[in-house]
Amino acid sequence: MPMTSTSGGIHCGHHTEPSRNDAPPVDRLTSESYSNEQALVSLAEAEGFEKNRRRSLWNVYGPATDAPAELSLALVERQLPEYCRRCKNRLSSAMNLLSPDDETYMRMALREAEKAFEAEEVPVGAVIVHDGQVIARAYNQVELLNDATAHAEILAITQASAQLQDWRLVEATMYVTKEPCAMCAGAAVNTRLGRLVFGVTDPRSGAAGSAIDITGFSGMLHNVPVVSGVLQEECLALLQKFFNQQRSAEK
Repeated sequence: MPMTSTSGGIHCGHHTEPSRNDAPPVDRLTSESYSNEQALVSLAEAEGFEKNRRRSLWNVYGPATDAPAELSLALVERQLPEYCRRCKNRLSSAMNLLSPDDETYMRMALREAEKAFEAEEVPVGAVIVHDGQVIARAYNQVELLNDATAHAEILAITQASAQLQDWRLVEATMYVTKEPCAMCAGAAVNTRLGRLVFGVTDPRSGAAGSAIDITGFSGMLHNVPVVSGVLQEECLALLQKFFNQQRSAEK
């Protein structure tokens, strides 16, 4: 985060990894498909915390079980009407936000992340799409440029604004392999980004709903619609590979 493929997140700025105990709330957008009876369970699974997180959820909100999908939504609603109402609203929003092209563009972002990996940078990549066209591609270049702000998202936003000759990216979507940090989430808000899609969550320092929610904070001048979990396993695997190599090199 030792990390597993279900740990759900990586800290981006330094070679540190969040623990499983730092998991974000389950009430958030994801790219999973949901049935009514599995709504709460799928929300937890989409964050990659699987049985441990599900057991914790049902210990708090209902009977502990290894097969929570058998618990009907009606029963949960009787126990938690307000929580379930919010969940169903989030699920509806998620389905409206998802695009059939999300995986295609996320794979492009993953190719950028692979470039960062080859350069021994933390492997995060980003692309920005406007009107069906990719207008920016970037990957982390903090070490290369000796610039702590040279995250993939910042570089991509700069490219996109130059391409459009407009600092506002209201009709653009940014795809990034890892949940943005506070700096990058703030940049997405300031540039009025139309939509943010990311792969793996960052429970320790993610600022798009995990550790904090800059993109959805009500006091901001702009809120960015967010979808998470697109190609999560592939994005996580690349980050894990990088950190495993870093640990091996330090021995």
